[in-house]
This record gives sequence, structure tokens and C-alpha cells, in this order.
Amino acid sequence: MVDRKSSALQGELEEARSFLDSTDRGRKQTEFELGEARASVNVMININSKSVAEKRHLESSVHTFHAEIDDLQYQARSSEEKAKKAMVDAARLAEELRVEQDHSSLQEKAKRTLESQIWELEQRLTEATEQASRTGQNALAKLESRIRELEIELGFCQAKTSETIKAFLKAERRVKELQFQQEEDHKNQVKQF
Repeated sequence: MVDRKSSALQGELEEARSFLDSTDRGRKQTEFELGEARASVNVMININSKSVAEKRHLESSVHTFHAEIDDLQYQARSSEEKAKKAMVDAARLAEELRVEQDHSSLQEKAKRTLESQIWELEQRLTEATEQASRTGQNALAKLESRIRELEIELGFCQAKTSETIKAFLKAERRVKELQFQQEEDHKNQVKQF
């Protein structure tokens, strides 16, 4: 009878050891999975942080574009007013001023195109922000490419605006020279009579 009890206890002990080993393996597997889950969470936190930083950078770029567009609008309005005064003051420069007005019109069209593209960029930014939480860096790479294209186009427009202002200033100097010459000619004619 003692042998039976001993044998039963021995069986229970083996079963308890087996259960303990199984529980220990389950605990180790759970700890391993927990470590992997924490690593995945950390990776997602890093991706999310990068996405937020990129969003802030893109929003800053959009604000910069708005400021530059306002400046371009001011410069375009100023150029148009000066061109009108120059046309009144000197009829002989009408053809040159007409060319400048055409160029200013092109600048206005370019400005409207940029405004449209910025609006489109803002829409894409909103979509990219939503998509970044789901897809990560692919959407950000596309937006960065679009921003570079817009920066190149903006640089081109700024260069054209600079050329327009230089040409206008040259025309304005020429008008003043012609006015001065006309006044001198008038004075000379008055002196002759």
C-alpha cells in the first residue's frame, strides 16, 4: 500500500514537474512576445514622431509659400501702378511698357497657378497626414517630391519677378531721362524765342 501511495505521489510529482516545465515555457514565450510587442510599439512611436515632425515642416513650408505669394501680389500691384504712370508720362515707351504688362499678366497667371498648387498641396497634406498614420513614409516621400517641384517653380517665378522689376526700373529711369530731356529742350526753345 505504501508502494502504491509512493507510486501515486511519484506520478503526481512527475505531472507537477511537467506542468511546471510547460508553465515555464509558456512564461518564456509570453515574455518573448511581450518584448517583440514593445519593440513594435517603439518602432510605431518613432514612425509617428517622424510623421508629426514632417507634418510640421510641411505646414511651415506652406506658411512660407503664403507669405511669398502675398509679397508677389504686392509687387505685381505695385508694378502695374508704376507701368500705368509711365505710359501717361511717355507715349514713346508704350510698346516697351505693353511688353512689361504682358509679362506682369504672365506673372499673375503664374501666381494663380501657384495659389492653386498650394491649395492642392494643402489638400494633399491633409490626406498625407491621414495616410501617414496608416502607411508611414511612402506618402511623406511623395509630398517631399512635390514640395521640391513647387520650390523649383517658385524660384523660377521669383527670378522672373526680379527680371520684371529690373526692366520696369530701367523703363522708369528712361522715362525720367526723356522727361528731363524734354524739359531741357523746352527751356532751350523758350530761350531761342
